[in-house]
Amino acid sequence: MKHNYLLILCCFLFYSCSTDEIEKETPDPGEALEACFEISEETLMVGESLKLFSCSSGATTFLYDFGNGDASTLENPEITFTESGEYTITLTVGNDEGETKTFSLEITVISVEGFYIYPDIAEGYSAIPLEMGVNPDNGKLYYIELLVDEVGSGGSKFYYRELAENYETDGQYLADKPYNSNSAFVNFYPSGKKNFVFSRTLNSLYGTQEVTYDASWAFLNGVQSAKKHSYGVLADSGSYLYYGADKSGDYHEAAIEIRNSNGDAFQVIT
Repeated sequence: MKHNYLLILCCFLFYSCSTDEIEKETPDPGEALEACFEISEETLMVGESLKLFSCSSGATTFLYDFGNGDASTLENPEITFTESGEYTITLTVGNDEGETKTFSLEITVISVEGFYIYPDIAEGYSAIPLEMGVNPDNGKLYYIELLVDEVGSGGSKFYYRELAENYETDGQYLADKPYNSNSAFVNFYPSGKKNFVFSRTLNSLYGTQEVTYDASWAFLNGVQSAKKHSYGVLADSGSYLYYGADKSGDYHEAAIEIRNSNGDAFQVIT
């Protein structure tokens, strides 16, 4: 009799476990199929990533049509558009019963060319931007430009230009181009002085030309060196580290020239 009770108990436990397993695998019959998704932004630029997040219910399959010929079966895909325009993104979801539902959203993709700024360059000239940054004294965007006269005898000259709020540029002549120099940078000193450095790397003409202006753009001094070459500058606790190369013997060596807040050099480390 005890064996019969044990057998009945085992059968009951097996049936209960089997029933629980079936209930876990069976979808909720009350969950209706609905298609839904959200997007990270409605307006984006060409090349910018758009993320999609499904908020659908009762769905087991997903198919996104991005409106540009691309599609995805991921539940939460990501897409990048290569052309501007208006796009309709459509999500089609399905369930195991063969039902389908759709949901759509529209987005706008803007061309980056709409944000380009084209400076006015006189006919017969070409212009090459060499460095760009923010003037710490007034917060304006600036760039150093190499302006080349391609048809006349004007030669090649460096200019400092700032962008106004309407993106018009104000230009300040800096110096004529020395030899083959095609690089430039500026260091803004606390006093308002601006030190512009133009480096040249032509064999036997390796070196640096510098010009310095005060806060009112009055010329202060110009320096040329055939033995040193500066690539850039870093601020360091009130001093400025001009890094590049220095020729102390027969060869150029990597070097750092340390200057004080007034622009005077007081140490060279090689």
